[in-house]
Formats: sequence, structure tokens, C-alpha cells
Amino acid sequence: MNLELLIIDCLKFKSHSTHLNFKKCINYINKIKPKKTILTNLHSDMDYLKLKEKLRHRYPSIVPAYDNLKIKI
Repeated sequence: MNLELLIIDCLKFKSHSTHLNFKKCINYINKIKPKKTILTNLHSDMDYLKLKEKLRHRYPSIVPAYDNLKIKI
């Protein structure tokens, strides 16, 4: 697919009826294999700093989005 950037919904760590959870999101990312991924639509119970640190160590090409994030395309 050779995708440069994937922006994907990742609402919670727990399952949700209408949004992707973290595990499903990671599964999609592993299938698509983009060069960079931004997780968006994060629920308030996902601690941004803890999530960022977890991603930095295990998935360095994945970053959580934040308000006013600007992406240069």
C-alpha cells in the first residue's frame, strides 16, 4: 500500500460498540503498515503522556494526536 500517513480512530483501551479500541487499532496498523500513524479521537480516560510513552517504546512510528495538531502534507 505504501501509505505515508494513516490517521485512525482509537477511542479507548477497552472495547467500544462504535469506535476502534487500542488493540483493534494496532491490528489495522500492522496490516496496513503505514510509515507514520496518528491516533485520533482519544477519550479522556486515555492518559496522553502515558500513551505517548508506551507508543514511543513499542511503536515509534505511531503518535497520539492532540488539540491543534498541525500536519504538513
